Amino acid sequence: MILACIIVLPAMSQDKPVTPAGPTVGGTVFANYSYTTTGVAGNGFNAFEVERAYLTVKAPMGDDWKAQITTDVFRKSPQDANTYYRGLSVRMKFAYLDYAPMKSISIKMGLVPGIWFPIEDALWKYRGVQTTPSDKYSYLSTADLGVSASYALPEKFGEASVFYYNGEGYTLPDTNRFKDIAGRLVLTPFSSNEILKSLTIGAFGLAGGSGVATAKTKTRYGVIAGYAYSIASVGGEYIMREDRYNRANNLVGDSTVIAGAALSVFGEIKAPFEPRLSVLWRYDMSDPNTSVSNDATTSILGGIVWKATEKIIFSLDYQKATGESKFLKNPNKTLIDTDEKFFVHTIVNF
Repeated sequence: MILACIIVLPAMSQDKPVTPAGPTVGGTVFANYSYTTTGVAGNGFNAFEVERAYLTVKAPMGDDWKAQITTDVFRKSPQDANTYYRGLSVRMKFAYLDYAPMKSISIKMGLVPGIWFPIEDALWKYRGVQTTPSDKYSYLSTADLGVSASYALPEKFGEASVFYYNGEGYTLPDTNRFKDIAGRLVLTPFSSNEILKSLTIGAFGLAGGSGVATAKTKTRYGVIAGYAYSIASVGGEYIMREDRYNRANNLVGDSTVIAGAALSVFGEIKAPFEPRLSVLWRYDMSDPNTSVSNDATTSILGGIVWKATEKIIFSLDYQKATGESKFLKNPNKTLIDTDEKFFVHTIVNF
C-alpha cells in the first residue's frame, strides 16, 4: 500500500534539492464503460467515455526552482454542450513555479493544487473510479490561482501548509476583490513504527468571500484519517461548509446561511492469493443544506480492482446514489430518487 505517499515528507535539511537532468513528461487517462439500470441517463443507457486525460510536463529551472504544467482533457457538461464544441476539450489544470530553498520548504506560485486535493487523493487513491468527496460535492476546487507554502515537519512527522488564492477554482476567472485564506496540517505521528507508520491524520480550514462588496462569505472545514497495513487499508473524512449571503451587501444586517456537511468512509482489501486483485468500497452521506429536510443523499460504491501492471488498473464496480426525496430527472422528465450504474473503469498512468 502507498497510503501516505504524499504525506510522508523528507526531514528538514539545509541541503539543496538535487536538480534533475531535464524535463519529464507523464500523464494519466481515466476511461470507462457505463450501463445505467435506473437514473438520469435513462434505464438501459450505456456508453463508452474518456472521462479525463492529464498530460504533465515537469522541468527544472535551476537549483531551487522547478515548473509544472498539467493539461486536462474533459467533456463539457450537458448544460454547456450547445454553447461550445461538443467533443473533448482541453483546459489547464496546473501551471506553477515551485521554489524550494531547502528540502523542507516548497513555495508554489500560479495555478496551484488545492488545499485538500493532495491528501484526499493519496488516501482514496481511485479518483479514476470516483472523484474525491470535496470535489464530488463541490466543497473545494482541486486547483486555483494563487500561492501556497508547505513545510515538512522534522522526522517525517508530516507537513503544514498555507494557501492564499482567488477562490473561484481553476475553471473560472476571478470576478471579485476577495481571496481565500486556508491552512492544512497533516500528521504521520508514528512514522518510525513499522506497523503504524502509514497512519495519517489531517485537518484543514478555509475562509473567504465573494461579491463586489462582500455579498457572500464562506467557510470550509474538514478532517481526514487513513491507515494501511498488509493487505488492507481504510480511511474516512468529514467536511463542512457554510455560505452566508448578506442582504444589500450589509455584513451586519439580515443574512441567509446555507450550511452543509458530507461524510465519506472507504477501504480496500487485497486478495491474499493474488495481490493484484482487490475489493474496493466506499460509502458517502451528503447533506447540502442542513436547515432543509429531505435533501440529503447517500452513495455506495463497490468493485473489484485488477492491477494489470504497475501503470494500468481496471475496476469492475457498482455505484448507486439515493436521495431522501425525488430530486433527479430522467429523460422522460420524471422525478426519481435513484441513480444506479455499473462500470468498467480503466486508469492508465504513463
